[in-house]
Amino acid sequence: MKLYEIVVSGQEDFVHGLLRGFALGREKNEKVYRCSEYNIASNHHKASIASKIGLGKKYSNYVIEESMLQAATEVLKSFEEDLEFTIEKVHEIAGLTFGFSMQIYSEKFGEQALDIIQERDESIELSDYESEEIINEGAEGTEMYAPEHDYVLKGSGTAAGPFGKILSFYYRLQQIEQVDLEMMQIQVAE
Repeated sequence: MKLYEIVVSGQEDFVHGLLRGFALGREKNEKVYRCSEYNIASNHHKASIASKIGLGKKYSNYVIEESMLQAATEVLKSFEEDLEFTIEKVHEIAGLTFGFSMQIYSEKFGEQALDIIQERDESIELSDYESEEIINEGAEGTEMYAPEHDYVLKGSGTAAGPFGKILSFYYRLQQIEQVDLEMMQIQVAE
């Protein structure tokens, strides 16, 4: 199933409601992802930053399934003039990518993080991935903010892969408080 990103300027809440309602009304169990709700960065970064500080147009981006692409763009275009918004871009998505780093002081959470990383779907590629587990038996019993910890897991990397698989991987890692995640970036298909 192919996915597409639609970038729209203006009338953000109306477009959001229209796309969600349109998908529900089709009764085909099609998904609409509002990228800002999923921590997915926009591909129109400079314009997006300008809109957040009150300059220029307001932009929003959505990911929708190919099966509803043509009908959804037709519906959006029918409202463009009356409601002052514009479809700025539509492009196919190849996948998602994000960077992460971790510094974990609990062996339990460290093992969870390593399990999530090692048991990830085979379609998810890790690049620049490094991790180091340090067990300091002499520091056993020290508290979290002590100068020495009995256990430390440090690591970082970048994950890339199919949209749904990366979303799942991202949210599994997000459950561990000491894992820092960057915003996901859309990889545009060529």
